Amino acid sequence: MELLVRCLLHLEAIWSDLMQRSLSFERIYPILLAASSAIAAWLLDFALPTDATKELLAATISFGAILAGFIGTAKSILMALPAALLTKLRTSTYMDDLAGYLSTALTGSLITSALSVVGFFSLPEFFKHWYPALWLGSLVYAGISFWRASRIMVLLLKIDPSKI
Repeated sequence: MELLVRCLLHLEAIWSDLMQRSLSFERIYPILLAASSAIAAWLLDFALPTDATKELLAATISFGAILAGFIGTAKSILMALPAALLTKLRTSTYMDDLAGYLSTALTGSLITSALSVVGFFSLPEFFKHWYPALWLGSLVYAGISFWRASRIMVLLLKIDPSKI
């Protein structure tokens, strides 16, 4: 167990180092992972479980709505940050990145919920093969986008305003 924890901490350190070195990668990795998982799901003929599809879709609607609520809260917290920190963010141009990350996280969670609502209805035959891949891709996108935005918000909240 200790080895697993050390490995996970090492992977987190590598991930953080990669994110700090490449802002370009940080901007695109949610869409890359989402597209990769959607393509893999399509190629592997991924299907939603037939015995619990409605329950899974209902849970996914709730998941998307909860993420959207958290992102709305994060936007409110952002507006309440100390003025010195907001000024520093604006002058460093990172405010645009953060606003974009929050917007994509919100969009991803709303798209996931909307696709899950669509799944409750009878899908046309040509769409039944594509739907599970799109659903999985949107779920991955929502989750990764939320994780990225919340990780950065936590880092901002850890900043000591007296040291700005």
